[in-house]
Amino acid sequence: MNISEEFMNLEKGLRSGSLCLFGFWFGRPMDNYHRSCSATVENDLLTIGFDQGEILEVWNPLKLVVDSHVLHIVGASKVKWSWFEYGKMKSPENLRSMQFIVDSIHILDGNNQIVKGASITEPAISIY
Repeated sequence: MNISEEFMNLEKGLRSGSLCLFGFWFGRPMDNYHRSCSATVENDLLTIGFDQGEILEVWNPLKLVVDSHVLHIVGASKVKWSWFEYGKMKSPENLRSMQFIVDSIHILDGNNQIVKGASITEPAISIY
């Protein structure tokens, strides 16, 4: 079974919730609730789709773990979170994204800047 199948076989409540990427919260903790509705894997890219059009892309995902009702993807080489700006029409000009790229000691964004609050010692993905 591949990681996308493992993910979709989990209870809906475990694969939906607030999102934390390498220890960096998207919004305030428990402020947003994202409901996953699909997961696919092609080569080394896991793509998770959410009900409001958000997309979570995880390159080289390592091990899915459930710990105290929290879902973790333990590691990845890169994560990209894309969402539509809240309160606006879902159109290409309102699409936003954040990238988290692992280098040897830091998590970098798409501009090769260190992401404050993100750490390589945290799980790549946590859904609370």
